[in-house]
Amino acid sequence: MRPGDLNATGGLLSGNTVAINSTGEVRNGGTILGRTVLEINANTINNLGDQIAADDVKLTARQDINVTGGSVIGQNSLSALADKDINVTSTTASTQGGSGNYTYSRSGLDRMAGLYVAGPGTLLASAGNDLNIIGATIQSAGNTQLSAGNTVNLGTLQTSQSNNVGAGDAKNHLLTSQTSDVGSTVKAGQALTISAGQNVIAKAANLQAQGDVAIAAQGTVLLNAGQTRSSYDAVLTKSSSDLISSTTTRTQTQASAATAQVSKVQGQNVNIVAGQNLISVGTQFKGTDSLRVEGKDTSTFYAATNVHQSTTTVQSTTTLSGLAALGDHLGLSQLVPLEKKESSDAIATSTSIGTRLLSDKKIEIGVGNKTELQGAKVEAQQIAFVQTDPNKTGDTRGLSIQVDLTICSGDC
Repeated sequence: MRPGDLNATGGLLSGNTVAINSTGEVRNGGTILGRTVLEINANTINNLGDQIAADDVKLTARQDINVTGGSVIGQNSLSALADKDINVTSTTASTQGGSGNYTYSRSGLDRMAGLYVAGPGTLLASAGNDLNIIGATIQSAGNTQLSAGNTVNLGTLQTSQSNNVGAGDAKNHLLTSQTSDVGSTVKAGQALTISAGQNVIAKAANLQAQGDVAIAAQGTVLLNAGQTRSSYDAVLTKSSSDLISSTTTRTQTQASAATAQVSKVQGQNVNIVAGQNLISVGTQFKGTDSLRVEGKDTSTFYAATNVHQSTTTVQSTTTLSGLAALGDHLGLSQLVPLEKKESSDAIATSTSIGTRLLSDKKIEIGVGNKTELQGAKVEAQQIAFVQTDPNKTGDTRGLSIQVDLTICSGDC
């Protein structure tokens, strides 16, 4: 097969066993089905918005594998191997419209991209350079193994919406908007393993396994929070008058909010090790039997923040009207002075979502050069700070530790 020989759009390719070998690109815009085995070997594999499926699926690329708004499904197993990058990216779709003085815009999730194994076999995605999972789903009823020579990136898509009434009208309008980060989900019915030669970076990610979870990076493990951001701007102008004066009152309320969408890591035994730095921002860790977290250089556990602020400003202007205007014409305006008033009321609130490290049994926090917990909560029957390198002296700062420990003798 020569480059460009296979470039199907909207078609169906199926068979008991399907094997595709190409020295160029294999581009799928339709459906490729193998009842038992499906193998694709190519320079680049692009699955665009549609499906590749079989009992056992094996994708091998000398450069990149791109799953964009599509899915790859193995009933028993799935293997995706790329010498360079693997990109699994969901897509968004945008609309806009309106009528009269009303306009709107929407950008929402269109096609969810994903890699799936329905049975108890293994889902393997391994990239020589980077493995990027953006607003997508990786799910297996068995083991899930994700690896990259450089970085494993569990990123987000952004959705948005806005509604505007009277945009551009300084006297009366209502403007609202919201943007949200849509994170990725990785689930395993058995064990989940994520490893990187450099960094593991996750934002608003949900990582779950019925079995054990192991996350390891030679460089940094960063588990960050996403956000939902909203804004509100309303202006209402009213006027009233009598024989003497006319008063115009303009009330404007502006508000904004940012709500954190924290990452979650959950499994039976959870082990997270960074060769350099482990950084958590509001992450919720749960190891049912055990939880171990360690940054061999530094471990920092920060809080994510929810912020809300609003300001209401009232401006009132009184001018001459009616008989008062006649008095002004006669030089009697000093009897009816003009008046301007303005008042403002501002409210700002902030709440923290601390990193939580939870286990029904035990937690170990590996101490490198420095371990810092700011507003963190640690809950387990056994909690230990372990110096993994006797040549280093660890220090702890800003510790906030809560231990739930019940000692029972007989029934309790």
